[in-house]
Amino acid sequence: MHAYYAFVIAEVEDGVKRVIGGRGQRLLAAFLIGLVLAVLAGTQASNAEGPTLPDAGSVGYDISWPQCDGSYPQQPVAFGIVGVNGGRAYTRNRCLESQWRWASEAAGEAGVYINLNYPKQRTLGTVTGPAGTCTRDDRYCQAYNYGYNAARSSISYARAAGVETSNWWLDIETMNYWSDDRWLNRVVIAAAIDHLLEQRMNVGIYSTPYQWGLIAGDYAPGLPVWTAGALGLEGAKARCNSQYAFGGGTVRMVQWVETYDMNYVCP
Repeated sequence: MHAYYAFVIAEVEDGVKRVIGGRGQRLLAAFLIGLVLAVLAGTQASNAEGPTLPDAGSVGYDISWPQCDGSYPQQPVAFGIVGVNGGRAYTRNRCLESQWRWASEAAGEAGVYINLNYPKQRTLGTVTGPAGTCTRDDRYCQAYNYGYNAARSSISYARAAGVETSNWWLDIETMNYWSDDRWLNRVVIAAAIDHLLEQRMNVGIYSTPYQWGLIAGDYAPGLPVWTAGALGLEGAKARCNSQYAFGGGTVRMVQWVETYDMNYVCP
């Protein structure tokens, strides 16, 4: 189910307590329900399997801005994933172009991930967007614009750096700033997913069950899962099960850390 529709219906089933309580929220809900009818058929199919990964059992790497002043994993590697941002939404990995070239030399299809967070204050990215022009006190409108525009900004920067892939992961971690209101966090995440799907990207989510629960609660977009926190390859293999899944998705890949971030593709 497309994120526009899933998010609004979840609120309706919860008694319409939050998202459509005020005039701004009612307009946003109406916008989302109407828009999903136009985009559902085209975007749902593009994300049916999530990001393309190499054969099960493959081990690859992910790198980003922390590796800018150092070396990259030595080729040949099975696959590479590169961070688009500099650790937060609306920032840039200054080495994206060279790191993308590295990832493109790997045997498997390369992919990227983008960082996401909640805005600490009202910014340009929150004021206008697909939810309209937000009033100062309409936090849901601002949150939707922020997440949507963050994804759009990341795609624009990636394309300018020569990135050509439909494999996109959303990085959702507690090390970045998030609201204490999980409903607002869900709006940001759902909006970013919406834009990626509109662009016909294959979307997955990077996080852990613990972090996802703190940030998004029981929000379940049902996207493929890339989870973290394993100790070594055998530990990664042991996490390829529902115990380490979150958000209604299935664990597709598990990360652990050695000299670089390493990733195991689950069966």
